Amino acid sequence: MSNPAFDLDDVNSFTRRAITDRVVLAKKKVAIAQAEEAAALAVAEDFARAQGSSDADLFERDIAAEIALAARLSDRTIQSQMLTAHDLVHRFPATHGALGAGEIGRGHVYAITRVGATFITDDDTRAAFEADALHHAVNQSPGTLGPIIEAIAERLNPEALTDRHARAVKNRGVRVCTRPDAMSDLILTVPSVKAAAIMNRSTAIALTIKNDTVKKDPDNTDDDRGIDEIRADVLMDLLLNGDPTESAGGGITATVTVTLPVLTVLGQSKEPAMLQGSGPIPIDVAVELAGTASGWDRVMTDPYNGCVMAVDRYKPSKKMRRFLVARDEHCRFPGCRRPAMKCDQDHTKAYAEGGATCICNLESLCRRHHTLKHSPGWSLTQLSNGRIRWGTPLGKYYNSDPPRVVRFIPETPPGAPPPRVNSAPLSDTNPPF
Repeated sequence: MSNPAFDLDDVNSFTRRAITDRVVLAKKKVAIAQAEEAAALAVAEDFARAQGSSDADLFERDIAAEIALAARLSDRTIQSQMLTAHDLVHRFPATHGALGAGEIGRGHVYAITRVGATFITDDDTRAAFEADALHHAVNQSPGTLGPIIEAIAERLNPEALTDRHARAVKNRGVRVCTRPDAMSDLILTVPSVKAAAIMNRSTAIALTIKNDTVKKDPDNTDDDRGIDEIRADVLMDLLLNGDPTESAGGGITATVTVTLPVLTVLGQSKEPAMLQGSGPIPIDVAVELAGTASGWDRVMTDPYNGCVMAVDRYKPSKKMRRFLVARDEHCRFPGCRRPAMKCDQDHTKAYAEGGATCICNLESLCRRHHTLKHSPGWSLTQLSNGRIRWGTPLGKYYNSDPPRVVRFIPETPPGAPPPRVNSAPLSDTNPPF
């Protein structure tokens, strides 16, 4: 059905506002339709289960095949969707309701159900998790939502992460999955800390090789490998020969960033340690890493909202960068997950315009969104506690809060509600000051 407001033959009939509003409305309608589809698939699963307990799987396959033929889809796909929909409708009803209202999308649903089903088995606990997760989901992209709700689930999980991690370590291993064109995936299943260290070290070596090649011969076109290719070659050489490609690994060590809650170490909190870019890790693993660290960043946070307030380090320039990496974690454009360590450290107010080189005037932006900031109609303002406000050419405003991966929760006075992390809502009006 065509919309007369959009004449495809006349590009001048398009307006930025109309296009934006139409896309947002269309996505809301898609979410509502997906909720209706999930409800119908859940009914199909309920119908199959009601036919008889002994042959439930047979009836399930039967009804799935019927639906698949009518929808011109695979019956295996339909059967899988029936199970997923049944789980969503019956175990995560609030999430299903939010999808039906168009408040969240399928990506949010996947994040909430994945974490909730993986970490939480108790119905009451799951309901509490779901409520807190949805509180954040309406203001976050699916990518930024994941680490937030993983921390929520960890706090609610009755079994300690240390115990679960100890069991999971027993399943570490290596396997090969073949791919077309004489290629294979080598899959290494190890603790997240080790995986992050391996990735960081191989990347550092790859960058060293790339930079050395350019320095030696800027006009050399023989080595046109990208960083991913060099990283793969480095790992192969390390495993097969014991040395990285061209011996470029000398002096390069693996680096991981872990946030270690002090109150947890003191036994006054159950907050998990957080591995940057991954998620919660056992506190004993974090303590062990801290004991071998060559240096410490003392990250002081607001006890109620978790915002990073200060960091101790030696040299001011490194102090600022390390502070920003700790505060931002990733690019500060809403929904972008580019790691802060790979971003530009941008002046909110340009240095040439008198902007100071200080924490309150710096934020992490990937190159894509750094460029977007300087495009006509876009604006960027830094508010208190590292909050970033983006302004769009339509005159709308969207807030980006620093990730709250760790919180220091003080004792709550009797009768007072527990403090919680509140993300500022995405706003289409100029927020009050």
